[in-house]
Amino acid sequence: MPKQNLTKSFIDGLEPGPRVSDFRDAGGRDSVPGLFLRVYPTGGKHFHLDYRVQGKRLTARIGAYGTITLEKAREIARATVAQARAHEHGHAESPRLKSKGGPFTIREYMDGVYGPFIAPRRKSWALAHARIVKCFGHLLDWPMDDPRLPEAFQTWQNKALARGLAPSTCNKDLANLRAVFTYAVKHDVLDRHPMRKIEHLKENNERVRYLGSMDPDEPRRFWEALARREERIRQERDRGNEWRRTRGVMELPDLRKATYADHLLPVCIVAADSGLRQGEIFHLEWRDVDWYADVLRVRAENAKSGKGRAVPMTGRVRACLEAWRAQTMPGGRVFKGKNGGPVIDVKTAWKKLMREAEIEGFRFHDLRHDFASRLAMRGVPLFQISRLLGHSDTRTSEKYSHLSPAVERAAIDALDRDIAPRIVAFPSVDEKKHS
Repeated sequence: MPKQNLTKSFIDGLEPGPRVSDFRDAGGRDSVPGLFLRVYPTGGKHFHLDYRVQGKRLTARIGAYGTITLEKAREIARATVAQARAHEHGHAESPRLKSKGGPFTIREYMDGVYGPFIAPRRKSWALAHARIVKCFGHLLDWPMDDPRLPEAFQTWQNKALARGLAPSTCNKDLANLRAVFTYAVKHDVLDRHPMRKIEHLKENNERVRYLGSMDPDEPRRFWEALARREERIRQERDRGNEWRRTRGVMELPDLRKATYADHLLPVCIVAADSGLRQGEIFHLEWRDVDWYADVLRVRAENAKSGKGRAVPMTGRVRACLEAWRAQTMPGGRVFKGKNGGPVIDVKTAWKKLMREAEIEGFRFHDLRHDFASRLAMRGVPLFQISRLLGHSDTRTSEKYSHLSPAVERAAIDALDRDIAPRIVAFPSVDEKKHS
């Protein structure tokens, strides 16, 4: 296995080969012994760690590059090695394991004990960890059994709601940290859970925002703004190449010969016509595009529900992906960023697009609602919409039921036609008198 000082620029520049390639982290000041990057022929890049526990060599998968950063991978690797050494010295199972000079701080327990346990089991742990640090960084150096913690968590919740944070977001942020304490209670590190009395806020998940729900002209403005953005990028490339041409500098590819100027328009087309989540789109690889079955396959490891599914391609999606494949590097992820690296999000471009289209309160995730809403309004049954969206609970799709009144009306009309012949006409009072 070749040794390499892993850096972000080096990893971004790696191209997939015909075989799996490993690059061991070595030579740099921050390098971690045993950490290595594995590059797959499909273009996937994943961090792994070689380490030993009681003389046995183990290899742990830390996470995919793009989902976690190089710095985070090194942090998890160090914590995993530290936990392994503690286990070898008989400390890992101690119910009252202490850190230097006293009980664990929240940060020490999270990074040194809970993190190494949960990282291989929860693919989103790196993102959850980052959110914990952002929300509760001022509390992480407190002892885990600090009696002030219940009040501090209640204060955080009150302030979060006061500044407009959604109840669902508050619940998720508290749940991320709650899991750390739950693990500590389970392993007898704590006697009582400091968050046991924190109220779980009632969530309103009935929000359905789709193009045209606030203004019927939104769909036109949305797609026209994307078209103008494409032309603007091409004009910028034309001017840049003209500048290079006059100075004898090698020109960049002519975007006039490409179907798409960059990835935003194809991403929006796929999102609007497939209902895939943002993470599912950005983790989509060319091997997941089944041209013969005419479907996009969401692998279980990339699905929020943990269950894979296949979503049929519309004609627009198929034509889009065929054109996109013709102008991009083959293999690996469908949507790559600069230098072939993974696309993480489209936040900056999306904000500019919404300003230009003069559309308010519309998130990228709402393209998923737009997909489901258009299906509901065309009479597609809710259970089929639920399957296409990959909902683990079909009740989640009930928020779209109000968009299909015609379907409900047709159902009642069908029932009415069925019952009418069975009704027995009882004689009226007048009829009884004459008889």
